[in-house]
Amino acid sequence: MVHQLYNEPDGQNPANVRRVVDYCIRAMRAASARGIRLALPNWAVGNPNEANYALLAPLWDAFARHPEHVYAVHEYFNDNPLAEPWHVGRFRYAVGKLPDSTQIAITEYGRDLGGGEYDGWRDTGWTDAAYFARLRAPVDAGIYDGIPLMIFCAGAGANGRWRSFDVANADELKTLLTQVPYREKTDMSFDYGDYLRFRVTATSGQWVNVRKEAGATGADSIVGRINVDDTLEASRNERVLGDNRWRKVRLENGIEGYAAWNLVTAEFVVITEPDPVPTPDPDKLCIPLTTDELNQLAAHHTDIARLHTAIAAIYNAALARIGGSDG
Repeated sequence: MVHQLYNEPDGQNPANVRRVVDYCIRAMRAASARGIRLALPNWAVGNPNEANYALLAPLWDAFARHPEHVYAVHEYFNDNPLAEPWHVGRFRYAVGKLPDSTQIAITEYGRDLGGGEYDGWRDTGWTDAAYFARLRAPVDAGIYDGIPLMIFCAGAGANGRWRSFDVANADELKTLLTQVPYREKTDMSFDYGDYLRFRVTATSGQWVNVRKEAGATGADSIVGRINVDDTLEASRNERVLGDNRWRKVRLENGIEGYAAWNLVTAEFVVITEPDPVPTPDPDKLCIPLTTDELNQLAAHHTDIARLHTAIAAIYNAALARIGGSDG
């Protein structure tokens, strides 16, 4: 389960962007400590302003430290989604800045002229099929490869505010949407994603079974167990099968399988890297000496060399006497 945090904060004013970034970082840290995943900050369409992307650097760093969270934005088109790159595919400004492991999601998607009461698809005169064709066009163009899309919205809202956007009673549209042959990786439930590290704090019974396949039953499918206080790796994403939410897991002994994660209570194990060793400043490694000081050092080294010569002569004389007595 992923919880949405924030809804369309202002991304145009630099001061406000800084506040949003700071709040998101603190929220990610607090949520990670409690085993909660967040989708944030859910920028509005056309946000943030391109000039403010440099202000998001601390947020990219936070996603690197807390890879379980989802970078979320809203994207809407006016008429032709393939001709509106400032609206559709705008999330790609963040690609290359976010860590490669970060999941991206479009948490609102559809037609919106400007957020007004009559700005949704139902007031354009489009049929269900015509709207579906526009929704699907960016997917077929590869813009949203591997990116989950949440179409706004199911329901008219309070006082019918979102009637123009409502897809709840658009039966033909809903049927068409279920028939879209998306690539498997576009469906988060089948893409388990990379591993995250957890410590198990509780299980629904004495232990939770690890099985060969997600959804498998029977004793012959069990390959291991998850116990309280175990430290293990579990996939970022879950696949819902029946009443259970399955994650791919890797136990400390190296066994891999699948576990019903809804039967496990666990906390994220934050891996902290040691502070980097500072690089010495070459200018500070040199001790400047005056000519007089260098001459004094040279004289002392000469005296030391004479002492070593004298000491060597004493040892050689003693060794010669020892050698003579053996003869």
